[in-house]
Amino acid sequence: MVFMKRLSVFMVCCLCALFVQAQDELYKYDRIPDCFQQVFNDVAEECVTCILNTPNGQYWGQARDGILYGYGIFISNDGSQWVGQYRNGECIFGILMGNKTANVGSKTFYSLYDLTTGELLRIQTPDGVQAPDPQAAKDYRFESMTYANGDRYVGETYKGQRHGYGIYYWSDGQFWYGQYRHNVRCGYGVQFGVDNKLFIGKWFDNEKLKD
Repeated sequence: MVFMKRLSVFMVCCLCALFVQAQDELYKYDRIPDCFQQVFNDVAEECVTCILNTPNGQYWGQARDGILYGYGIFISNDGSQWVGQYRNGECIFGILMGNKTANVGSKTFYSLYDLTTGELLRIQTPDGVQAPDPQAAKDYRFESMTYANGDRYVGETYKGQRHGYGIYYWSDGQFWYGQYRHNVRCGYGVQFGVDNKLFIGKWFDNEKLKD
């Protein structure tokens, strides 16, 4: 009886933990499977960046035969920025920062944030627009954070922590784009080094995983 009672308590605790974890996530854009993420590592895990000038702006990142392909950042003439994963000349997933709003995701499935307030305005899906509930709009935000050491983070947050997709700028000029989970790098991303090199791969608990 004592064993069964303890087992019941354990199962309830596990279910509660799973419920809390589920509540911790908001479906804001498509999750990219690892097999698709790996496509962006098919050329090299470390490569020299290309700088391409176009009539609409400048691109810095990976390219193939003069076409935007891989990880990169495009700064348009109007000041807006696309940071993310490019394929055949187009950004298929990433962060688009304009003058007033930021989109995180793909062209057909993304979250829209107000850059002035950081508020999550809506979630655009292939099936239409979804308005976040008040609590989600309060917890999930897009923020710019500057730290005492001069580093800066621009991207998604959850309850004040780096969580989701974002860009971390070190004071020495390096920056990193990719996924965060509860304040640490966790998922696929790319580090733009000061020596004009890109370091691409998967991170876990702030460390780049080895193949």
